[in-house]
Amino acid sequence: MKNMGFFFVAAGVSILGKYQLIANILVQFALIVLVTTLLTFAVTGLSVKYAIVLQKKLRKNDKNDRGL
Repeated sequence: MKNMGFFFVAAGVSILGKYQLIANILVQFALIVLVTTLLTFAVTGLSVKYAIVLQKKLRKNDKNDRGL
């Protein structure tokens, strides 16, 4: 997590370098970034939640197969 900002510097600089191209649509651009970020958070959270449930089921089935 402490190095995460490093990976986004290039993207941020590139966006600032193309500011003239997005100046007219800045509000729409910001809205798209916000919506897609929230969707990414939601899908990631749901995927992790599903993976945890699946792992618990697999562990439970494994214990039952070994007679524990």
